[in-house]
Amino acid sequence: TDRFRLSLPALEGDIGGPVLDATGALAGLLLPPPGGQARRLPEGVQHAATARAIADFLTASGLGLPPAPRGAPRDGAARARLAAQITVPVACWEG
Repeated sequence: TDRFRLSLPALEGDIGGPVLDATGALAGLLLPPPGGQARRLPEGVQHAATARAIADFLTASGLGLPPAPRGAPRDGAARARLAAQITVPVACWEG
């Protein structure tokens, strides 16, 4: 109940990125593939944490996540523009 399955080719840099629904509202966050397990996911299968699981975690941490306003479905280009406004690249280096 805290994750859902996606069928898409994700790159390593996509992990932690938002998954938007047809209206552009946050549906979840892309999770890394499970590590250290003998069983592997098939090619192109990814999992995402649900928006509800994220909201519950934030609430338990003393933070809030406002509900997304429900709107009409947006086309792919409109969702891509919205995603560009709410994401930033993060890079880590060993020093």
